[in-house]
Amino acid sequence: MAEMADTINLEDFLSSKKIVHGESEINHTNGIRFLIENQEKENADIITYNYTKHFSMFGISVLEMDKKGNYFYEYSLDRNGDIVDNICFESCSNLNAQLSYYIGGIEYTPEEIDKFVVVSAQYHDFKVRITFLKKPNPGDEFKILSRYYLINSPDRTLLSKSRIKTKTNIYNYGMCIKNN
Repeated sequence: MAEMADTINLEDFLSSKKIVHGESEINHTNGIRFLIENQEKENADIITYNYTKHFSMFGISVLEMDKKGNYFYEYSLDRNGDIVDNICFESCSNLNAQLSYYIGGIEYTPEEIDKFVVVSAQYHDFKVRITFLKKPNPGDEFKILSRYYLINSPDRTLLSKSRIKTKTNIYNYGMCIKNN
């Protein structure tokens, strides 16, 4: 296999770029438009935008149970950007729940991982698991909030082909592994 370029530290990479945040919540298509506009007028390398996914227990036909007897719901994070962070749970009906993440079958707590480099992990899914500490009711609703980054084409290509290091993970050859 060909030797990869030097490892890129994600925090150093991001701190060297001009990032513009979209104040209002926008979708992926509008985010790309926002990136193009800000590349031209602000000389932005990266834009970020907030994203909210709404859930209702009416739409979930069956919940799984973990080894402790807690119900949980798991879904694959939308690939609406190149990097995602600031993932959090918000209950609309006083649900008692906690978040955990699964990357390549490995469990992470929100304290362990703060960013997922989507563009560098083509072969690994990022699953968000919501574990309900008390049995939810059929009418309960909740939201998962996150922030997505969209990166200009040259930097996006660089990240997708490079070895990336974060505080907890190494991204290499399209996979994300835990940094020991």
